[in-house]
Amino acid sequence: MKDKKGTNILIFVGWLSIILAFFTPSIFHGFIAFCVGLVLRKDYEKKQYGMVFMVLGIMSEIVPHVIGFLLIGYMEKAF
Repeated sequence: MKDKKGTNILIFVGWLSIILAFFTPSIFHGFIAFCVGLVLRKDYEKKQYGMVFMVLGIMSEIVPHVIGFLLIGYMEKAF
């Protein structure tokens, strides 16, 4: 089967979205990473990249909010 063009661009956009999702409060970047993973998994048959982007897209939205919640709780108790 011939490789489809644009795979490298999708992989780049996926990694960029995951990195931005960890450092910005917007849920938009995590959603983009999840969608890129879904497209890579279904249309481009890159199952490994697709699953990684989907999992990291979800985690990149949950982990920063949990860390922020824990830091706020710690700061309230400390001061």
